Amino acid sequence: MAISGKKLKTTTGWYEYDDGTDYYGFAALPAGFAYGSNVYNVGEIVQFWSSNADNDDYLYYAYLYYNDDELFRGSRQDGALSVRCIRNN
Repeated sequence: MAISGKKLKTTTGWYEYDDGTDYYGFAALPAGFAYGSNVYNVGEIVQFWSSNADNDDYLYYAYLYYNDDELFRGSRQDGALSVRCIRNN
């Protein structure tokens, strides 16, 4: 989703001065992710779990990366990702 990622990112905190506009007030911070006892890519990426499953073993997640203005999607089996609660109206 081109440009949508930039509108979700905070206006500060992203690597290499590639901050967002926080147009929607979502304030996505580049928290990185954890796998095992290690934390990776703080300042560069944020990954959010989705409530939707790709299959029985993998869940979808959305992520924003510091050097791109898009919102991406993937699927994975494990890892510690950010969680964002969104209310359905």
